[in-house]
Amino acid sequence: MTRDPNNKNVNLHLSQGEVVSDVYKGIELKWRYLEGRNKTTTVVGEETEEAIVNWQCFELSFDKKHKDLVVKSYIAYVERKAKVIKEERRIIKMHSYSSYTLRWQSVKFEHPSTFHTMAMTPKLKSSVMEDLDRFIKRKDYYKRVGKAWKRGYFLYGPPGTGKSSLVTAMANYLKFDIYDLQLANVQGDAQLRSLLLATNNSSILLVEDIDCSVDLPTRLQPATTTLGAPKGSTPLTLSGLLNCIDGLWSSCGDERIVIFTTNNKEVLDPALLRPGCMDMHIYLGHF
Repeated sequence: MTRDPNNKNVNLHLSQGEVVSDVYKGIELKWRYLEGRNKTTTVVGEETEEAIVNWQCFELSFDKKHKDLVVKSYIAYVERKAKVIKEERRIIKMHSYSSYTLRWQSVKFEHPSTFHTMAMTPKLKSSVMEDLDRFIKRKDYYKRVGKAWKRGYFLYGPPGTGKSSLVTAMANYLKFDIYDLQLANVQGDAQLRSLLLATNNSSILLVEDIDCSVDLPTRLQPATTTLGAPKGSTPLTLSGLLNCIDGLWSSCGDERIVIFTTNNKEVLDPALLRPGCMDMHIYLGHF
């Protein structure tokens, strides 16, 4: 029995050969835990490398007359149950991009903001929550109509009106990780694609203050040097951002949410705000 100091959950570990029994629709099943080591050999050029690989597995046993029920029903039940438990135990993380390591770095995300604590009108709060619920439940719909399973939210309004708090409430509500994308640190369209490919499913991609985070040339303007990009590098462009958010590259992942925030909606290119890129526009003002 162990417990991670950063996790409230207690973890139980099985010993080699230990058996756990389960009952499903009157059928008794037994899961036996097994572990071991295998030695692997890899040939690289003229050199041979050996390594020890640890393996773990469960052996499932049951009366063979129940084979069809186990294969067609029980296994799917176990997968669903495991998914529910995994979601309940999930730790939300905040990811930020490091221009030094060229990869995402993460920390445990513990922010108290929730829809219950947010100062929003009940109508707006219900609208956002219902939209999130509808999005999560429509995986089959997105597949059927041939669209990437993602949704964009555009939060705008004066400073200090709760845009960041709403992002946090959405993450806590869905138990989604947040990827905080600082466009000023991205050195070109190719690097942006690499960053997005390194994000996980069931996550939020956040671009705060998109109007002032970087000077994006429009699709009709010649590309100029990106803010913070080294001399001679390929700049980040509006078309490159759009292709990642709403183009072919946007389909490289499932259950994704993209959020833009700004204090100045008027200065943004309309292409960033169109449906498909930003599907729901949410104005947050002072009460």
